[in-house]
Amino acid sequence: MPGNQRTFMFLCDVALGKVHKPRTPVGHYPVRGSHTTWVEPGRGGVQNHECIVYDTSQINLRYLAEFGTK
Repeated sequence: MPGNQRTFMFLCDVALGKVHKPRTPVGHYPVRGSHTTWVEPGRGGVQNHECIVYDTSQINLRYLAEFGTK
């Protein structure tokens, strides 16, 4: 619906465990022995910080924020 744009963002606590930091976009994930994959901007083919957590029990949702206009 035009004029009704909403965006949601959630903030959470995350237990990262053993982190894998790739330097190229090529690879198979998850990497054996790692609990998360953390990619920094300009590396691994991403533009922003990205973190992939493979086990949802490592995540505790704290806040859900809604942005936008009606």
